Amino acid sequence: MLNKKLGLAAVILSLSVSSAFATHAPKDKWYVGVDVQGNKMNLESSMERVQVNGSNLKNNLAGFSLLGGYRWDCLGAEVGATYLTKKDYNGVVRSGSTIVNSASLSQKNYNFYVDGAYYYPLLPQLDIKAILGLGYLTTKFSGSPIVNNNGTITAGNGSESYHKLGVRAGVGLQYYISNCVSANISYKYQTGNKIYKNMNTYALGVAYHF
Repeated sequence: MLNKKLGLAAVILSLSVSSAFATHAPKDKWYVGVDVQGNKMNLESSMERVQVNGSNLKNNLAGFSLLGGYRWDCLGAEVGATYLTKKDYNGVVRSGSTIVNSASLSQKNYNFYVDGAYYYPLLPQLDIKAILGLGYLTTKFSGSPIVNNNGTITAGNGSESYHKLGVRAGVGLQYYISNCVSANISYKYQTGNKIYKNMNTYALGVAYHF
């Protein structure tokens, strides 16, 4: 009788373990998702001349991305749009000998990207992925003074946008909570535009696979 009970317990335990690891990477599926991120933006050397109340332009920016893509077996493709926190500058703006008092300036940054990914399974529920792609980074200034891409400023009100297509590369971990939901953490590097020479993105996201 005891042996039968032990045998039944072993079967139940085996089924429980199998069920726990039944989740696997969703392959040949579309997905949509969102991430939140912190971005370390490194200024071009010429832009370090622009000072707001004695400090450089902001280079630590939070943001989020809306994204979607498709995964085959070990390969994937993703497109996304990233919006970084708007920054407002008020006070004294200076570049070299040019000084603008009572400045009121706003800065917006956003990025559109296309990435390819290679997935390598570490566990049935966990992949490491390598990322390579292209991103189109835009920095827009509006208000007073006018910020030029050579690190100078011009008195007056106006709006200027600076865009550039850059190369992206990164690495991440993707964990499958279920067959249709995943969570991921990643680091991505992208070359910048005429304001920022590069951006380093640390992101945490979720996705729905269908």
